[in-house]
Amino acid sequence: MPIDPYAFPTMIFIQALTNVTFPYLMIVPILTNMDGSLEESARVSGASWPQTLRRVTLPMLWPGLLGVTVLTFILGLGSLEVPLLFGQESGRDIFALKLWTLISSNAGELPQYGLAAAWGLVFLVITTVAFAIYLRATRNAERRASVSGKGFRPSTMRMGPWKIPVMLLVAVFILLTGILPLLALLWAAITPYPVAFSIDAMLGSTDFGAFGTVLADPEFWVSLGRTVIIAGGSATIAVVFATVLAYGIARSKKTGWVKAMDLFASSSVAIPATIAGFAMFLTFMVINPYIPIAGTLLALVIAYSYRVSIAYRSSYSATLQIRPELEEAALTSGASRFEGFRRIIAPLLMPTVMAVWIQMFILGTNEFTLPAFLATPSSRPLSMYIYAMINPRSAQLYAPDQGAAMALIFTLMVFAIGYGLQWALSRRAIGRTRKAVSAGLPDLAAASPAPADSATVTLAVQRHKGR
Repeated sequence: MPIDPYAFPTMIFIQALTNVTFPYLMIVPILTNMDGSLEESARVSGASWPQTLRRVTLPMLWPGLLGVTVLTFILGLGSLEVPLLFGQESGRDIFALKLWTLISSNAGELPQYGLAAAWGLVFLVITTVAFAIYLRATRNAERRASVSGKGFRPSTMRMGPWKIPVMLLVAVFILLTGILPLLALLWAAITPYPVAFSIDAMLGSTDFGAFGTVLADPEFWVSLGRTVIIAGGSATIAVVFATVLAYGIARSKKTGWVKAMDLFASSSVAIPATIAGFAMFLTFMVINPYIPIAGTLLALVIAYSYRVSIAYRSSYSATLQIRPELEEAALTSGASRFEGFRRIIAPLLMPTVMAVWIQMFILGTNEFTLPAFLATPSSRPLSMYIYAMINPRSAQLYAPDQGAAMALIFTLMVFAIGYGLQWALSRRAIGRTRKAVSAGLPDLAAASPAPADSATVTLAVQRHKGR
């Protein structure tokens, strides 16, 4: 059937598909760290599957699910890519595109920074209200802690007759978000100009020369290197800072100072990327005479790491699910608080930390909104270079076939890096489990299903100190 790619419903549908990955990667660690014995107890007591889901599973997951929902809403509000590509006509009043239009000077016009700042403040109030609702709804999240020292074990559930419908839905989703887009990129890369797919066009108009041109383009490799440096550096800074801060705040008494620190650490989540990019653009312009970092890779690394709240909220929720009795057992055995954090808390948090790092790295590699405000030709990442290739207004840089080839190569690279990191992490966990089993010691880092009560943790710490 005919589909108008520039219609408003089409834009909403595309935005929804592109936003699925973020909540998926955030929800998986939450489900993994939930003790399955609670659901088993409900089923043994006679509760049906819907009753177990409503009375046990959803209340346990409520803080994490609400946090992911708010984060997804704010990320969508500040996203510029989809409105810029699909909404030039039907979506010209979308917030992100409106802000971009105000600061992008056309011929004979000056940027309207004052009006753009006013728009930014209005939407900042909206996102702040949404974030305040999230904080109030999750203020008692520690009551839902399920990872303790008494027989924690994650479990799986058989889907039964729901297996086939769920698999069909997954197949349709993968088709729409993975297979068809990759095929479209491949078709655009092997045709010199936009043309509808047909057998005649495939036989007479296809050429794979764009891939060779891209691989021989030095700017492609330079932009790719910048992307990896910016994404990796910003993700590392954000995750390390957020994990330490989340542990300190989660284990401290709820004083006014601690609550203020929690609000400060979580505040950037209420700032859409469009507002953050514009605000940092103004900031770097002001401080550039004293600290000349405007337009550099360092400025982009700092700007990308503003999403530290994503890592903080995930680490904070994961820390609340780990009961303090594990650390108390270590302290009783003579271990310092730092050793307890390193040997007990850090290994238990590692799946969440790595999932957040991978997600923030992928977000950084695909980031377009922030560099649209901050990047220069000497510091632009690959996303900006690809956009220049597919934008007809780029004059001599316009080469849609090369832009599609770059996008296809870059997508496969990010896919390989993401799954490579997950594979390495799983192999490491398996190796540590085998090592712990052979040594006769429990290994909390490997998320072993074996029970790990306070006495076991105390014995493990004592053996470690004896060695």
